Amino acid sequence: MKKFYPLCLVLSIGLSSAAQITPIKSNFGDPQGVSLGSRVVFVNATTGELGSTDGTPGGTVAIPTASMILAGNNAALLNNKIIFPGFNAATGTELYISDGTIAGSALVKDINPGPTSSNPQGSSEGFTIVNNTMYFTADDGVNGTELWKTDGTTVGTVLVKDLNAVAISFPTIMGPAIGNTLFFTVNTSGSGLELWKSDGTSGGTVMVKEITAGIASTTFSTMFVSNGTYMFFVANDGVSGAELWRSDGTTAGTILLSDIAPGSAGSFDFSGITWNWNFHVKDNVLYFSPNNITGAKFYKTDGTPAGTSLVTDMNPSGGYVSLWDAIDWGG
Repeated sequence: MKKFYPLCLVLSIGLSSAAQITPIKSNFGDPQGVSLGSRVVFVNATTGELGSTDGTPGGTVAIPTASMILAGNNAALLNNKIIFPGFNAATGTELYISDGTIAGSALVKDINPGPTSSNPQGSSEGFTIVNNTMYFTADDGVNGTELWKTDGTTVGTVLVKDLNAVAISFPTIMGPAIGNTLFFTVNTSGSGLELWKSDGTSGGTVMVKEITAGIASTTFSTMFVSNGTYMFFVANDGVSGAELWRSDGTTAGTILLSDIAPGSAGSFDFSGITWNWNFHVKDNVLYFSPNNITGAKFYKTDGTPAGTSLVTDMNPSGGYVSLWDAIDWGG
């Protein structure tokens, strides 16, 4: 709340009365804006422009480099600057970067040259940052939508790998990363939709495991979460239904943790709203609640089959346990 009130004050003295802040949701945390040095960067919801302030009327400015910021999860804090997809008539929608000042704001790279957009995007959870490098998808007009990375500079913004030379790959970055490894899913003509990983190099961008054999695709949840050792996700391999899996980045280490609802039905239901079942990590233990079984059952796992167990059934007659706003409080 300490940052929220100054921003409201700034808007009343530095912008029009109709202006309002659009939350910037990303890996830098504060949903109202982000501090860059002595300035706070925010989005003017009336004009769609990026703005910043030092807390004074004269120090509150619009940053017109990109006439519209595509706000929401597709903004990130990279090397002490905010990086985001912005629109400009000359470039289309491309990546822009700002340190909160007009002079320090610029186009990162016109990936799809001219007014045609490359449409840089992260996943539904936002951009993924690994070792001061941001990963995203973009269409350069030649290779289709593929995996890219940037360090915030023009020369450091490059295609990681054309994952599907004969078709558009549409990689979906799931994140978060484990160590130097980025996890994502991609649909290729030979294997369908499967789990991949990348260390940022072409040679180090490979499929982790073909969970569903052949060209048939594995169905994945939109939620990937890590405890620092394993990446957890819900997947349907066509045999066990939608169940909880884990991966350490190796083929052998990518396994079904527990077939909670034996058979093809699965303990998770993909047809519902994606956040009505969810995850929470505390002390390297993942807590979760399936939404396709009888009872509001609350489970935990340390990432091993033996360490995956029921904690309690909070309502045997039905429902599920919501962890969406779960917080840690002491133990």
